[in-house]
Amino acid sequence: GGEPQLVYVARPDAAPPAAEDEDGAAARITLRLSERLKTQAEDAAARSGASLNTWLVRAISSALTDRGERRGRSGRIQGWAES
Repeated sequence: GGEPQLVYVARPDAAPPAAEDEDGAAARITLRLSERLKTQAEDAAARSGASLNTWLVRAISSALTDRGERRGRSGRIQGWAES
């Protein structure tokens, strides 16, 4: 009846990844970020209600996992839609 809207909804099967491997071991790394990028990541983590570490693990896992939602080099979002 009205104008179409585009609404992003996370897929329900896209559960947040665990911070540990299957054997329960976690690896440590040192990550150097600019102060600006660190502040932006902290703000994003706070908005999502997660710790910075959890937010970074999810971001890295999401970037490495093909879920059919990719951003091409052109900046376009590709994925699937339901109507």
